[in-house]
Amino acid sequence: MGTQTLGVVLVTNSTSGLGRTIAEHLGQAGWSVIVSGRDREAGEEVARAIASAPRGSCASIFVEGSLDDTGSVRALHEKAAAAAWGRRVDAAVNVPLDMSAEDQDVRLADLDPAVFGRAMSGCVFSTFASMQAQIRHMLSLGQGRIVNVASASPPNILDEGGADASSRYAVVGMTKVASLQYISDGILINAVVPACLSQRFMQEALAPGWLGAGTAFSNGKPPATRQAGETDFARSVAYLLGCQNAFGQIVTVDGGQ
Repeated sequence: MGTQTLGVVLVTNSTSGLGRTIAEHLGQAGWSVIVSGRDREAGEEVARAIASAPRGSCASIFVEGSLDDTGSVRALHEKAAAAAWGRRVDAAVNVPLDMSAEDQDVRLADLDPAVFGRAMSGCVFSTFASMQAQIRHMLSLGQGRIVNVASASPPNILDEGGADASSRYAVVGMTKVASLQYISDGILINAVVPACLSQRFMQEALAPGWLGAGTAFSNGKPPATRQAGETDFARSVAYLLGCQNAFGQIVTVDGGQ
């Protein structure tokens, strides 16, 4: 492990996409990073990239696992703690699966219950079960930090589906409740919500003529003159992990809309 480290952080679903960006940024910021997910080849590549970065903690490992059920979640966190430097996980970032494509442009009455169930499982249950395992481990340490990514898709697109929106608000609620329950134990729990991140599907959504005249984007530009990117989002996660007096905060990352 590098000479400077802020501690050990586990990032779930971090073999690609937003989770990978977060994991790589935390490594550069000085955290020793445990990358996790189903794809071993991709996960090991992410861990190597973090470990070989020119700056940061230069420490990262990959732990394979899924968040499909309670047993899988428990096994993942047990493996992570066993493999971690000092057998301790100081912080965790819970990144959900992106389920937005399944219910976009579908009105609530037409939404397939199976899609709704997958959204609850891929975002809400995985976060719930992960938090349980993480909190139990952190209670043994006497402290800890958790940041929940409330959704892998933006909340302010006009054709947002009911399943994705419901899962997002459930994670926000869980975050607020847990933050109050465990602040006296030294565990700080917050959440970050992506809004209009500069991703492919948002570029398509923000095409000319898509938004109405009453929105902040009606002139085609957010007030900050640019959309926030995944790196901006990762910086917000890093800030909350390093903040010693924030708990129950729900931080929205966007272009100043």
